[in-house]
Amino acid sequence: MIENNSNTDPTLQDVLDGLAGNSSLSDTRRRDLRSAVVCFAALVDSSPTHVSLDPAAIRSVLDLMVPIQAKVSRKRWANLRSDLSAAIDASGLLPIVKTARVELGESWASLLAKAKEPKMRDGLSRFARWSSERQIAPRDVNREVVDRFVSELKSASLVRKIADELGCNGRPIQTIRAQPNCSVERKKWLRILAIRQG
Repeated sequence: MIENNSNTDPTLQDVLDGLAGNSSLSDTRRRDLRSAVVCFAALVDSSPTHVSLDPAAIRSVLDLMVPIQAKVSRKRWANLRSDLSAAIDASGLLPIVKTARVELGESWASLLAKAKEPKMRDGLSRFARWSSERQIAPRDVNREVVDRFVSELKSASLVRKIADELGCNGRPIQTIRAQPNCSVERKKWLRILAIRQG
């Protein structure tokens, strides 16, 4: 639920307050991040004071909305999710899962280099970088690791359409095997495991 009826749970206003107190941000960057917070609150017909800081609820709104519904330009829409995520992180209220700048571990780089399809490499990049940051090698990936990854994405990111990224209905590797109707792209988890074992 986006609307915050509690006096104790953090809200987007707390994010704005955190941005105001973050001296590491340039004035331009602070303005852009504030704009994303205010824009999102307006999308849900509310004010930052009344919007809960709930990444799952925020992500759900963003996943279901398109630029024309939001009445914003395509350019603004393209930046809104990343700026909102950066604003939450910069506020210091909630650590956001960030993998874009994480260097791949040697074993993950070697594994992904064997993948022939760019979509598969790209689709697994976030998981590989997340694993690299936590020093989890491909050979150590199991259901518990995947569940932890999914849990962190859900609770501490605004990553779009997590279920699409993870396979059929967002199920971990082991249960995708039982889904014969998965698209080729959604079977990437199985293919990457086959590469790992081959």
